[in-house]
Amino acid sequence: RCDKKISMDKEKIIHQLEARLLKICPDVITRPTVVGREGATKESEWSRQIVVPGRYSMDEYLKTVFGISNPDWGKLYKQATSGAGQEADRISTLHSSSLLALLCFSNVTKETPLYIDGIEYTKVWFEVKNKVFDRPSNIDIVLEGENSDLLFLESKFTEYLTPASNAFSEKYFNFYRNILPMIDGFPLRMVYPRKYDNQDGMGLECSSNAKLYMDGIKQCFSHLIGLCQGPAEKEKWEDKSGKIRFAEILYEIPGEEFNSYKSLYSKTIGLIKAEMLRKAIEPILELENNYTDRIEVCPQIRTYQDVFKEFKLPENVREYYGL
Repeated sequence: RCDKKISMDKEKIIHQLEARLLKICPDVITRPTVVGREGATKESEWSRQIVVPGRYSMDEYLKTVFGISNPDWGKLYKQATSGAGQEADRISTLHSSSLLALLCFSNVTKETPLYIDGIEYTKVWFEVKNKVFDRPSNIDIVLEGENSDLLFLESKFTEYLTPASNAFSEKYFNFYRNILPMIDGFPLRMVYPRKYDNQDGMGLECSSNAKLYMDGIKQCFSHLIGLCQGPAEKEKWEDKSGKIRFAEILYEIPGEEFNSYKSLYSKTIGLIKAEMLRKAIEPILELENNYTDRIEVCPQIRTYQDVFKEFKLPENVREYYGL
């Protein structure tokens, strides 16, 4: 379990992860994470990443270090690093959210099912693309259970420790104008205009003026738009006819930031119902398939600590994340 006294300082979290990593595999070498864009890169002052020996590929080395036995690991690794968020470059970072999701959920199989809210899940996919205006959303994890029920999960590790509210495209304006007044208590409001990619854009903030991790809430809304519209490509869930559930899963780092974001989710995303989505989406988009009425949004966030408490994770994965 994560130490209740753990500092909210990301640097201390990295030191803890590095110590655990060296305990499970003393031969591992780490180095400062390279950050920035091509031509303007530099070494991070606090983040660290795993150095892969020349005789290994990244997926082979991670499989070896963390003791992964799933024969489909290579395929799942490829899925997890195929998104639009530079996952392939960041997967070796010690506090990578993509690595956390991959190392934990890649162990879900028919032989080792995962139970969430009493539902048995036996299949997993990563970075599944759904239609959102002119570009798809990539949702981190999709689990398939009995009766073709699906659970879509957005995963976060340390992101929520830092307040963030980046601007986004004006294309979302009508959706937010429709959905926000439907949420009890009016907890969110739009900020408009706000520059986005040198064009007119908009932002989202708490009505209370609290400075929180709004980017996570914004991502959840984008994923819900995507679930309403359906797969962007020939995705594996296209022919599934069961319930479509959505939730956000966080690695719990006890403290004010976790509690505040957990509360923010429950007062915003957690209150969204299928009928609200339908009323917000139908006036602005032509839906080819009616996925909207099948959507159920989980009212509370999930945590890795709770979800994997009774699950048979590889020992090195459990040790590394303190699960």
